[in-house]
Amino acid sequence: MVNPVKGEAGSVEGEAELKESRLSRFLARRWAVPLVIAGAVAIVTLACLTPDLFARWQLARERDAIRARGEPAALAELAPEMPPDDDNAAVLLVQAFKLMDAASASEPADWTEFFRADDDAHRADAAAAVKLHAKAMALAREALKRPRCVFDLDYEKGPHLELPHLSKLRHLARLFAAEAILNALNARETKAADGIHHVLLLVGALDEEPLAISKLVAVSILGRGVESLKEVEEVADLSDENRDLLLRDLRSLDFEAAVTQSLVEERVFLLSVKPSDLVYTRNWLERGHVEFRAGLSLAERLRVLRLMSATIAASRLPPWEARPVARERYAQVGQIMDWDHLGVPATVKDAWKFRFSPFVRAMAARDAAVIGLSCELFRSARGRCPATLDELSPEFLDKLPPDPFTGKPFNYELREDGTSFIVYSVGSNLADDGGVRDIAKGKYDISWEGKE
Repeated sequence: MVNPVKGEAGSVEGEAELKESRLSRFLARRWAVPLVIAGAVAIVTLACLTPDLFARWQLARERDAIRARGEPAALAELAPEMPPDDDNAAVLLVQAFKLMDAASASEPADWTEFFRADDDAHRADAAAAVKLHAKAMALAREALKRPRCVFDLDYEKGPHLELPHLSKLRHLARLFAAEAILNALNARETKAADGIHHVLLLVGALDEEPLAISKLVAVSILGRGVESLKEVEEVADLSDENRDLLLRDLRSLDFEAAVTQSLVEERVFLLSVKPSDLVYTRNWLERGHVEFRAGLSLAERLRVLRLMSATIAASRLPPWEARPVARERYAQVGQIMDWDHLGVPATVKDAWKFRFSPFVRAMAARDAAVIGLSCELFRSARGRCPATLDELSPEFLDKLPPDPFTGKPFNYELREDGTSFIVYSVGSNLADDGGVRDIAKGKYDISWEGKE
């Protein structure tokens, strides 16, 4: 009788010998070894490529999801629809820029020193500059009556897109502001208000331009407008009608939407630029873009993209909630892009890290001016300053805006004389410095002062 255990063992040994003989015969063939080597190489190559292939697939999915939300995902998609020429302020503004260029050779070199506090030495230079550009300013006034402003830009150029109109808009803003202050000094308060009105309209002229650098230029122009308005209020007695006009201008400026638009544009840049083009250059400040280090992998690019999407989502929160989230996300982006290894200047790193902060400062400056002008309207109607800001609502201000840095009410102090006041935001250090802004001393309050 056959032993079953022994039989099974013999069967297993026989199968092993059969497999070994088959393998030997296979390897004995001339093409077998190259085939095995090629297969091994293919497996190793596939293993190496799989992460990039997966990241590429995820990037494509991310792009599709962005478009599904109705947001641009390619450079060409950034371009707003061009309005008819008769409705487009940019058509006339371009003509005004040409007049400015033609006259610029005769412009006083130091006339902008006129804006320095307590410095009248350059008043004649400022008056000469305004007179020199009178035709360009008149044309700009006509332009800003039009309902839309879209400059003809080739967005597909990406970081190589040139934006000469931005410096021209800033120059126009300085001219209108200078004209406003000069008119205030000469007791022409309505013309003074008109000059500030046109500075603020220049801020709105960049509403449809979804570029981060354009939005930051709008922030800069607002700063010029608010500071000039403060100077006008100090020397001129603005009428309630003029204050109402400027209040409408200020309240129309939507920097909450502007910050989201600028972040969306940054994300489009990430999606559209080839990895081989992502290198840091000194053109960063001119172009308004971060250009990444060469060799940024698809997986790293995907991580940066997702951080940007998270920041865009956060930007729709109230600014006091969005700001810390944005700072954290930007710090993570900086680590991925390895700024320190590249030797990127600290000013550039800080500009990116705190990209959200200029917009919050603009919101604070805008809202402080809105509250300040509303207090002036209250004083004109009641013969006194409001005891508290609550007295403004609803007759003079339908809703009190919160401090965009904290979400709390703006600070308000009625001076001891009862005829002057100060309203202020605590600024980016979140500390109450009594309305004082002195960055050298670490004081960042953003204020509006009302004086009798």
